[in-house]
Amino acid sequence: MRPPYDASWTEELCTLADWLRFSVSEMRRTDCALGQGCMNWMDEARWLIYSSLALPIDFNEPSLECAKLTQNERETLATALRRRTVDREPTAYILKEAWLRGFRFKSDQRAIIPRSFLAEWLSPFSLPSIQHTESPLKVLDLCTGSGCLAILSAMALPNSQVWALDISKQALSLAHENVQDYKLGSRISLVEGNGLKALGGLDPRPIFDLIVCNPPYVNSQAFSELPKEFKAEPELAHHGGEDGMAFIHTLLGDYGHFLASDGSLLLEIGHELAAFNRLIDRPEFKSLPVSWLETELGEPSVVQLFHPASKNEALGNT
Repeated sequence: MRPPYDASWTEELCTLADWLRFSVSEMRRTDCALGQGCMNWMDEARWLIYSSLALPIDFNEPSLECAKLTQNERETLATALRRRTVDREPTAYILKEAWLRGFRFKSDQRAIIPRSFLAEWLSPFSLPSIQHTESPLKVLDLCTGSGCLAILSAMALPNSQVWALDISKQALSLAHENVQDYKLGSRISLVEGNGLKALGGLDPRPIFDLIVCNPPYVNSQAFSELPKEFKAEPELAHHGGEDGMAFIHTLLGDYGHFLASDGSLLLEIGHELAAFNRLIDRPEFKSLPVSWLETELGEPSVVQLFHPASKNEALGNT
């Protein structure tokens, strides 16, 4: 195997097209993990290369063969590609940015990289049951991480006040930076604490019209097998206990005390459908009003729950 990324071959990669082609080949050869922003190596390579050179992601493709790079630019790309394929750092952490539904967020090791099936539902077009209300809405982003879902919620519901809660001080410091970037500091309140009970000390205690939560839900076995790129993210954001349901179990018992009678909880459970079904089949949860929301991947990864005493009609399919 040749030495990784020495100067002898970087001289041969002259254009953006050369680097794009080579980067895809290297990502495939080293089997870089995907799923932290991109779902294929071409998109991952384009993001890594273009952003490393401060080029727009929609840079004119026909210009690739003509776009010759300077020595400094080649060295920049060699360093980025080495970090991605040899050190197995996530692209978002290398670039200090992530994109979700067309919005850019700062990203680093303080929090999980912004991505969530919930983001598909946080738009004015996907929340018809609450967007037209005249009264101010109260929204909670539980396990906020980088703050991306809190920000998307605030933009989707302009008449809302949003609380963003996380147990991690480091994650909240990153969320603060993202909130400030979007100039939403007057509408998003950051709260440190472990789960909904952290809100019990607020006076008055808010009762929410909408709660969104992308919690830690990876089970112990799956967590132990995560690729190195995912292990670079905070364990708190991934590991959900033996069956992945530790946080969710507590949440299902608590959320009714913090949700308006006509409100709803949007909860991401990822690939833990079987474990979640076993959980809600327990006697204490059997009566919960549960509805599955479709995602672009067509997998049952997001569930909507209304107030335990509510009979409201769900957004998705029951």
